[in-house]
Amino acid sequence: MEVGVDRVEHVAVDVVVTVHEVNALHGTGIMVQRMFPDDRAILSIRSDDGYGGVQDFGRWQLCLKHDAPAMAQARVRAAIAQLGTALTVRRILCIPYGDDDLLTAIALHELYGAPLCVFVMDDRNLLEVGITAALLERALAIAQLRLTISQEMRNLYGVKFDLPFYVMPPVVCDALIPGEVTFPDPQPKAIAGIMIGNVWSQKSLERLVQLTQMTQVPLHWYGSSKSRAVPGRLVQLEDCGIQEFGFLPTEQEVAEKLRQYHFAVVPSGTLDLDDDRAELSLLSLPSRIPFIMSASYTPLLVLGSPDTAAAHFVTSLGIGLSCPYEPQTYIEAVAHLTRGDVQRTMRQNAALATASFLSATSGEWLWQSLELGRPVDDRYEKLFTDPRLGIDTTLKYLLEALGGMKKSHVMVPHLEERVAAMKTSKFWQVRTQWFRLKRVFGLGEDE
Repeated sequence: MEVGVDRVEHVAVDVVVTVHEVNALHGTGIMVQRMFPDDRAILSIRSDDGYGGVQDFGRWQLCLKHDAPAMAQARVRAAIAQLGTALTVRRILCIPYGDDDLLTAIALHELYGAPLCVFVMDDRNLLEVGITAALLERALAIAQLRLTISQEMRNLYGVKFDLPFYVMPPVVCDALIPGEVTFPDPQPKAIAGIMIGNVWSQKSLERLVQLTQMTQVPLHWYGSSKSRAVPGRLVQLEDCGIQEFGFLPTEQEVAEKLRQYHFAVVPSGTLDLDDDRAELSLLSLPSRIPFIMSASYTPLLVLGSPDTAAAHFVTSLGIGLSCPYEPQTYIEAVAHLTRGDVQRTMRQNAALATASFLSATSGEWLWQSLELGRPVDDRYEKLFTDPRLGIDTTLKYLLEALGGMKKSHVMVPHLEERVAAMKTSKFWQVRTQWFRLKRVFGLGEDE
C-alpha cells in the first residue's frame, strides 16, 4: 500500500425508492418491510412525507424531490454524498407513484450502473393520471425486471408498453400463519362478518352501509370511518349494522380476531360509471386479501363487480365468493359461506395457497429475479395464468361506459362504429377513450 494515500471503504447498498415513508401505516410500507426484514444494507429514498416523517426502514434514508428534472442526477449524487458514508449502489427497487420516484431511480441507475427493478403497485398511468407516460416508458425500458401487484395490471401494462411484466402479489408475515386449519364457534349467537383496514372508495363504503342496513347482517369493522382514506361523512354506522372497533395495535391481534369469524368482507368497486376508484377496482389487489387468507384462512366475501382484481383473486383460488351490493344475493352468499362443508373447503384452499405468499424469502426472490431478468421460479406466476383477465374487463367497462353515454343522449356521431373499432384497436386507443370518458363525466381532466 502506498504511504500517505487514504483508502476509502465503500459500503455496498441496495436502494428502495417509494413515494412515502416506509412504515406500518400503509400497505406499501408493510409489504416492503415484510420483503426486507434485514434492512442493515438498505438506503430508503422517498419523495414525500405523507406520514409525518415516521420511517421504520433502512439504515440510511433520504427524502428527495426533483423540481428540475434535468438536475435529478446531480441532486441524487449530492444527497448520497451528504450521508457521510461512502456508498455504492448494487441494486435498485423502485415502487413508483409519481415522476420524482422514477427520476431518482433512473439517476441511481445511470450513476452507479446498478440493475433496476420497477414494481408497479399502484396504477398511475393507464386508468389514472399521476406519472408522465414518457418517463415511465424510459424507466421500464432500462429496467432489468418489471413487476406488478396483480395479473390484471401485468397484462395491461404488457400490452401498452410491449415489454414482459411479472406478478408479485402482497406477501404475508410468516409468523402469523396458523399451524393448522381451525374453525370459529360453529353456533355463534349471531353470524357477523369482519372487515379490516381502510376503505379507499367513498362510493363502496356508502353501498356497504346501505347493504348492511337492508340485510341486518352484522359487520364488525376493525378500522375507522374517520380515517383519511374516507373523504366524506357517513351516518351513524351502528344504526346501519356496522360496529366500529378501531384499528388494532398489532397484526398478531388482527390475525387472532379474524380467526373468530366465519367470513371477512372486502368492499370493492362496481365497474360502472358510479365507481369513484375504477383504477383500484380493475387493477389493484388489496394487501389485506392475502393477509386475511394466510393469517386466518377465513373465507372472503368480495363485494362489487365479479370482474375486479380482488374478485378474480378469491374466486380463482377458491377461498371466497364475489357478490354484488344486492341484499338478497348478499344474504344467500353469507348463508353459503357459513356452511360447515364450505368452511372446510375454503379454509383448506387458503392453507394450500398460503405457501406461495411467504415473506421470508420474498426479498431474496426479487433480487435473484432481478439478476436473471425474469422470475427465478414460478411461485407467483402459477397462481395467475389467465391471459384475458384485465384486458377483457377493461374493454367491457369502456363499452358499458359508451353505452351509458348513448342512453344519456350525449353520444358522439357514429358511436357504433367507434365501439366496433375499439374491439380491434391497440391498447393506446382504448386508453384514449377512457380519458375522454373521464372528461365527459367530470371524473378528471385528460392527460
